[in-house]
Amino acid sequence: MAVLTTNSLPGWERNGAVLDITGRGDPLPVDVEREIPQEYLEVFSLLLESCVEVGIVDMYGDSTEQPRNFLERCLVALERSGIEPPKVDNLSQYRIGNDPWGEAISELELDEIFKAYGIKE
Repeated sequence: MAVLTTNSLPGWERNGAVLDITGRGDPLPVDVEREIPQEYLEVFSLLLESCVEVGIVDMYGDSTEQPRNFLERCLVALERSGIEPPKVDNLSQYRIGNDPWGEAISELELDEIFKAYGIKE
């Protein structure tokens, strides 16, 4: 979530480079794959790929509808799995700025997002 509040994309990338990241077509780490029941592996992989793309598909280029499309894939996958998806309409208010990537949001706005979804730091 730190990317939402950063004013330096290169700095954020340097800090994130030490993390194990999966999603963009990479195979799941074996220890993660072992924890997912076989019957849920396909939908888990779809959710993972789509969630990753929501956040980074437009990061280095034009502002497109692709993040919204990947978000829709996530919501449909949840619904088909019998899981009520979270409300996401409130997130569109954070798409600000004139450049394609947008501007960083404030720590207060990030806290509001966390509270809306019941996430505690």
